[in-house]
Amino acid sequence: MLLRIWRFAAIYLTAPTLSLTFCHSLEMPRKMRYGEGLYMAVQRSPYPYFAWVGAFAEVGTRACLVVLFILLRNGKAVFHLTLPQPYALLPALVSGLLSFL
Repeated sequence: MLLRIWRFAAIYLTAPTLSLTFCHSLEMPRKMRYGEGLYMAVQRSPYPYFAWVGAFAEVGTRACLVVLFILLRNGKAVFHLTLPQPYALLPALVSGLLSFL
């Protein structure tokens, strides 16, 4: 039961992580055409919430994955199915960091 709870938490926190990253990726080409005043006005409106939710989801996802790896380290076959998840989240992290450049 404990393993199911941690799996659910990891999946539940992964969803906002990927959706917020995808949202930023879709918005970026349009926002690059904005003037300076409009860009700064748009940046300050919804993005504080993106930062709080996104930071919690990113850190929570990584923490859940660490706990899952600790719970699954005893050689269970499911460990090999869980192992690719951090690598699948790596492009989301990289694209999120590149959007700040």
